[in-house]
Amino acid sequence: MNTTELCETWMRARAARRFLLPLTLAGALSSVPAPAFAQAFTLPRGVGAVTLAFQYYDDTGRRFNDATRASVGQTETVTVLLEADYG
Repeated sequence: MNTTELCETWMRARAARRFLLPLTLAGALSSVPAPAFAQAFTLPRGVGAVTLAFQYYDDTGRRFNDATRASVGQTETVTVLLEADYG
């Protein structure tokens, strides 16, 4: 390895360390647990709510950046949710 290649390798390693230090610090700070304050919510007496949700999902396969499509893993899903709350 000549001097130019050694210098380029050293510069790349230095740039990688310069990038990894802030990334490591950001990851460490974001993983510190924060206190959470939550409480149960109950409806007032005599108040009720009904929720009806419907979802239809049809996946025709994989689509690529060049607008082509591969017909693999086709999926069709229907979901219905009925929820009732009364206080």
